[in-house]
Amino acid sequence: MRRRGLGDVLHYFISEEEQREARARVQTPRGPEHSFATSWCLPALPERPLSCAIAIDLAVAASRRGARAEILAPFPRHRLLPRTPEVCWRLIELDPDGANSLESALAELAPGSRAFVLLPPTQLGPVLQQLAPGSLEGVLVPLNATPRGQARALGLVRQLGPPRPGLRIGAVPVGARNSVEAHASFEKLARAARRQLGHEIEQLGELHRGPATFRSLLHGVTVLDMDEDGSSARSLRNLCERLAPEARAAG
Repeated sequence: MRRRGLGDVLHYFISEEEQREARARVQTPRGPEHSFATSWCLPALPERPLSCAIAIDLAVAASRRGARAEILAPFPRHRLLPRTPEVCWRLIELDPDGANSLESALAELAPGSRAFVLLPPTQLGPVLQQLAPGSLEGVLVPLNATPRGQARALGLVRQLGPPRPGLRIGAVPVGARNSVEAHASFEKLARAARRQLGHEIEQLGELHRGPATFRSLLHGVTVLDMDEDGSSARSLRNLCERLAPEARAAG
């Protein structure tokens, strides 16, 4: 009598259709994390490298998750910022009243890619008002857990102008001593933004800042390479995941 093999067992318990679907999933190579481009805007100044380094670290984290990542900015890369072949820094031109070059750059993004747009705070409102709805997923506002940091973050939200449907505003506490302090700082900002400006803000986790953050600028490498298993690198990877649209849907 012929011994039954695995194929006979599968055929007995599982339909041919279900087996075909399972084989197709296994044989399909893993592509980018989503099939459409996603872009986030971060307030940044060319003379403050740390405000730009966050975008580079996030772009590297996205690249290592399988997405093509790039930085779009109206100013060149600062000499202290990490240089990595994984991330393209593309210069864009902004006219005084619009964002034609940026809108074109966003429209040209390849499916599955991630873009991080760096804009000086004073240009946030004029640029966002000129962009077509849906051009950006959202704006990421760093929040230092200090009274001065609170005022600066609220000022950045004020620069955005009136609320725009479909545009997410995410606040990320930076350098808090612990999660309790980070959450308390976020709640204070969220209440002020809602009461004074009519904006709803999401908390997108928090960013840890340790020695690796500053050493990365000294050595010209990303935090993810300076201390791959450190708390700063882990918090960057977690934030990168939360910036994806499917993270919001799952939440």
